[in-house]
Amino acid sequence: MVKLYKYLRHTPKGSLVLAIVFIGVICRAPAQVYAPIVSLLQNEFAVNYATIGLLSGVPVFCYAAFTPLASWVIGKKGLEYSTMTGVIIIGSGICLRMFGGYAVVLLATIIIGAGIAFTNTVVPLICARDFSNHYAAVTGIYSAMMNFGAILASAITMPITLVLGWRLAIFGWVFVDILVIVFFLAYIYRKKRGASRKLIARNKDHKSDEWTRLIEIDKEDLT
Repeated sequence: MVKLYKYLRHTPKGSLVLAIVFIGVICRAPAQVYAPIVSLLQNEFAVNYATIGLLSGVPVFCYAAFTPLASWVIGKKGLEYSTMTGVIIIGSGICLRMFGGYAVVLLATIIIGAGIAFTNTVVPLICARDFSNHYAAVTGIYSAMMNFGAILASAITMPITLVLGWRLAIFGWVFVDILVIVFFLAYIYRKKRGASRKLIARNKDHKSDEWTRLIEIDKEDLT
């Protein structure tokens, strides 16, 4: 972990690690918020236990159903595009849960599950590409944050519901989603800026080599 910290300080990948940390949180938390308030939701929507149970069961189905689509998008568009797609889909689902009745909340949950399928598929690939020498450490952090997110969602949903209502309680995770977007865009910006600097330096070296070669040719002509 110490080696990983020193490595991140000198690369643009520190922002990527922070993005991965918060992706881990939203890969479980938004789908875990129903359990503490299931009785409240059942009474509000006037549905039976089997119907309300779909809110907790549907995300698991979505993980499997949308993974092939996520793999296809990754192959066509690349890792960065697919990551942002998954994160935006999750955020859209979280926002949609603020409105409507049971059918809308169920649809929003399916959307969240689809976004989680994207992020669950793409994050290990990003870790393998960008942290090949620290793959175990970074994926370990990611897995730990998924578990942390699930525990946190179960712990704080009911207390927040008692104060602000259940819709605001489950909406709060959108701010974590925004953090992911901010850190991931920062990583992309720093990565492109580093690539631009390398290209400029390479062009300068190339021009310097050309001038050196021309000077040597002129010297040979003079002699």
